Amino acid sequence: MEYADDLVLMSFSFDDIQEKTRCLEKVAATVGLEINMDNTKFMKMNTLSPTIVQLTNVLIEEVDKFTYLRSVVSTTAGTDQDVQARLGKARSAFRAMNKLWTS
Repeated sequence: MEYADDLVLMSFSFDDIQEKTRCLEKVAATVGLEINMDNTKFMKMNTLSPTIVQLTNVLIEEVDKFTYLRSVVSTTAGTDQDVQARLGKARSAFRAMNKLWTS
């Protein structure tokens, strides 16, 4: 999945995701781009494998959830966290508009 300067690589196997990651790094370098390690994370779902993903000599941080296009994606593959996050944002928006409605 890709949007603006965000990219999500998905795979069913460790070898495949490692190859995609290395390929992305290599192709980006040919046009003078670098992968921002502060914003680069990986998440495993439905596996207990201890494998890690890495770029050239740099380990990529593993996370159990992340936000992509305002949706929460988590290792539980459920929607609870996303729904709760959206409800919280809606509550904040309604509170901010309360002054308009009561004036």
